[in-house]
Amino acid sequence: MFNSSILDVIIGLVFCFASVALFVSSINEALASCLKLRHKTLLAGIQKMLNDPDGTGLVKSLYDHALIDPMSLALPASAPPPGAQPATRTGVAPTMPAWASRRQLPAYIASRDFAHALLDIIRTAPGANAGLKADIDAVADPQLRQALQGFYLRAAGDVDKFSDAIANWFDNAMDRLSGTYKRRAQFWTFVIALVTAAGLNIDAFHVLDQLWKRPELSAAIVSPASTRLIAAAASEDERAPGTGVLSPGELMTTLNTLPVGWAVPRPVPAEPARAFVFWLWWIFGVAITASAAVFGAPFWFDLLQQLIQVRGTGAKPAPNRDRRQSDAAPQPTP
Repeated sequence: MFNSSILDVIIGLVFCFASVALFVSSINEALASCLKLRHKTLLAGIQKMLNDPDGTGLVKSLYDHALIDPMSLALPASAPPPGAQPATRTGVAPTMPAWASRRQLPAYIASRDFAHALLDIIRTAPGANAGLKADIDAVADPQLRQALQGFYLRAAGDVDKFSDAIANWFDNAMDRLSGTYKRRAQFWTFVIALVTAAGLNIDAFHVLDQLWKRPELSAAIVSPASTRLIAAAASEDERAPGTGVLSPGELMTTLNTLPVGWAVPRPVPAEPARAFVFWLWWIFGVAITASAAVFGAPFWFDLLQQLIQVRGTGAKPAPNRDRRQSDAAPQPTP
């Protein structure tokens, strides 16, 4: 079983990783919001789904639908009439259409809204389901037409089942798109974390070494962090793990108590061979810090809560009135 000193060192290192992960994720989210990466990724995914790479045909009609983008009603009508389909373009990479840069695109579309909007666009007469099969057969794009014909055939002509099939198709496509977006986000998280760790001189090996040699550093981390984290864990707050526990300012203040930053005295060996080893270990330490940030702040805060509880801080005790009520409760007779 780990003793208190070892746990304090581990808690200090995990707190360091959590602080860096929270700082990096904040930068990553800010960049994604400024660049509208989620909006553009969703648009590109729908362009691929509907085989409309330039986004001027069916995709434009879809985004002009009130279910998808209610704000589009305030814009000049430039979409093609309902039923007009884009020309077939196979193997062409989607490009950002000009109309997309002139308005705020949605970052999320509900699958049911997508299905209903697509149905409204396909049908030549609004609300007319009798000629829906003929409308599907009239879709210009062969791949999209084949998919819709299969959905309609399996639905046996039931419009509700047909709409559910389109919604499921959209959900599956968005699951794959979400995986692609997460992989890109993880890559940029690592890049930002690497720059942050190198710029702030956050070497995981050096932090671990100093926490072990200087117990007062671990105590400075454990004492304020444990009170706040255990209180948050015992509350009924349904926020995501790690959010609202400590503010970024408090995290950075606590992080400053660790041996990080270029102001920390750390002599470099004079011998070339030893200096090479020194910087090589520094690169590895910075890379480990950056790799840890990829796991995200919620992961490290969850681990931090568990470590503090293992350390023996314990859960919040029950109030005296609860214990009195428990004692006053009738006990079963043997």
